[in-house]
Amino acid sequence: MAWIKRKFGERPPPKRLTKEAMRNYLKERGDQTVLILHAKVAQKSYGNEKRFFCPPPCVYLMGSGWKKKKEQMERDGCSEQESQPCAFIGIGNSDQEMQQLNLEGKN
Repeated sequence: MAWIKRKFGERPPPKRLTKEAMRNYLKERGDQTVLILHAKVAQKSYGNEKRFFCPPPCVYLMGSGWKKKKEQMERDGCSEQESQPCAFIGIGNSDQEMQQLNLEGKN
């Protein structure tokens, strides 16, 4: 395998989309979209005290590609648990501050 040297932060040149790849995409339509909606912070005042409330975001996984990817992973030997997508949320950059979002039970 040949290694291509690039400067830090330099992007590789874009790959050309072939007709075959476009036909395959239009035939399969395995889109995997992540939609994240979040509310603005609400402020409540109690006399001199101010409190800020920030509800957790809503995460939606859309597209048939999620199911296809899960099925492919299970065919490749992954367990059902290993093939489940997972998401984490946090306000800091520490792994200890991260909390896993519950994505179960949604269609």
